[in-house]
Amino acid sequence: MSHLHIGYIDGARFKEAFIAGGTWVIHNRDRLNRINVFPVADKDTGTNLQITFLRTIQKIRDVEERSLGEMVKAIARELIVEARGNSGVIFSQFFSSLAAALEQHRKIHAPEFVEALKHAIHRTYEGLESPKEGTILTVIRESVEQTIQQHAHERDVFYLLKRLHEHAQRTLEKTKEMLPQLRKAQVVDAGGMAYVLFLQGVLKLLREGRHVVETLLEKIHDVQETEEVFFDETPNFRFCTEAVLRTYSKKINRQRIMEALRSFGDSLVVVGQEDTYHIHIHTDTPNQVYQALGVFGEIVRKKVQDMIAQSQGIQKKAVTVAMDSTCDLPVRLREELGILIVPQQIVLKDRILKDRIDIQPEEVLSRLVRGEEVKTSQATPEDIRRVYEKALEKADHVLMLVVSSKLSGTYLNCMNVAQLFEGRVTVFDTLSISLGITLQALEALDLAEQGLPPEEIVEILKKKRDRALLYFYLPTLKYLMQGGRIGRVQGRIGMFLKLRLLMALEEGAIVKKETAFSEGRIIQKLKKRLLQEIPKDQPYDFAVAWNTDGHVLKELEPFIRENFTVRRFLTGTITPVISVHTGPHAWGVFASPVVSPR
Repeated sequence: MSHLHIGYIDGARFKEAFIAGGTWVIHNRDRLNRINVFPVADKDTGTNLQITFLRTIQKIRDVEERSLGEMVKAIARELIVEARGNSGVIFSQFFSSLAAALEQHRKIHAPEFVEALKHAIHRTYEGLESPKEGTILTVIRESVEQTIQQHAHERDVFYLLKRLHEHAQRTLEKTKEMLPQLRKAQVVDAGGMAYVLFLQGVLKLLREGRHVVETLLEKIHDVQETEEVFFDETPNFRFCTEAVLRTYSKKINRQRIMEALRSFGDSLVVVGQEDTYHIHIHTDTPNQVYQALGVFGEIVRKKVQDMIAQSQGIQKKAVTVAMDSTCDLPVRLREELGILIVPQQIVLKDRILKDRIDIQPEEVLSRLVRGEEVKTSQATPEDIRRVYEKALEKADHVLMLVVSSKLSGTYLNCMNVAQLFEGRVTVFDTLSISLGITLQALEALDLAEQGLPPEEIVEILKKKRDRALLYFYLPTLKYLMQGGRIGRVQGRIGMFLKLRLLMALEEGAIVKKETAFSEGRIIQKLKKRLLQEIPKDQPYDFAVAWNTDGHVLKELEPFIRENFTVRRFLTGTITPVISVHTGPHAWGVFASPVVSPR
């Protein structure tokens, strides 16, 4: 067989290599989970790396970029956001450092590539508070150093990768004796193994072709939950805490973030590129960590794992959240967070349909435009009970967030069913609707992950709810009037004048705020109100929802991001049950303050 020779690496080749390496790591997930005993024996290194690589691959797969520097930068940017677990964060740190070394290169040859690897591992060590030898760090560093010492002038990239893999494999075997936990379990470091597998995947691509990688990737579907585990030792700190931070200013750097966090725990890793940083730390006070990070910018993703609970084999959550279908929770978030939804009902002439299950927004709007009679009804007690039971399989307590009690009898209905569960279900009146409910739910989930009990979560949600703003636009009062949400006299006058309206929810009830003869004028009045009512320097969560088209998003999102401090920004479509009462071409804007748990 002829010797494969590769003279250079460019962006396209690097992307293929990354996909191949990441795919091979994913393929060996269970193997990595089995040997994971350091820093905590939670048996989830494989699962964390599966999430890290799979989501990054999905995002960069269609990127067309010939420049090596730009491609590595794009990969590193996605890794920073998607990294999970200690090894995932270290991988993202390594690729971020490699991106800095290759920034000015459209393509490079073998000797330059090895020098870039040397620069990357040096910067990776700098990004860690307390680098631990005997881990993935040692395997990467020693494999690079030995490759440079013995093959510094080699011009064949394929040959260099083979030598890099051989040195990494030898160093990996040494980790078995470098850490007490590994020596006791007689296993190598799981993160180091992942690095070796990554290199194997790249070599597999070069030897067998991309069709092998594509075949493997096609077999990979949803990420499975980590299996139940038991630790031999109790971790030093209780919570494995992660965050993705988008900074308010480019003056904020990795060193400032590390200085702010180092007193909170150990295993601190801060990975960053431009204005985005991924933080990993083991701590007893995740809430204080998030408060410290909040000074620097918007936390766009949080993750907290109770390592002591894991060490006792406990997989059940303390608190979970459920909602009714008026929450307009985007499908992506619903799947990612596993939130259960109680469906409200749509009543047609001849049948009753479950909201967003049996009928979708487009069909409801079409029926309304044709003048058909469409009504709504509350969720059935049986559907509510079923959601409570399913939620309690995952958690000890359910926090049920429902549409405003002044708009629907859902709150009372959910309260009645909750009595069957002897204090294990708390029903919370959000005094809101649509994405206003979802913003409260995401806050509740964040607080639950930080270990707060249901009663404390409810108290914080009350503060958030009472200061929230909700405005919605209606091109006509016809449908509110038909649904009995406003009086017939008021509705007929508005319809006669062909007024466009800006409505609000105040203490959970509908209130008219502005009228105009055009939607554009309503938008201008809304902007003025938001500028008057929202402090520019206080972080807020925002959301925009619509039911016909999202044209208003192009107008409002730039305005909101430019004028306010945005922690979270959601978008979504309005559910059929709400559309029955708004009619077509309706949209809403939601603003909710970030409330400190203190």
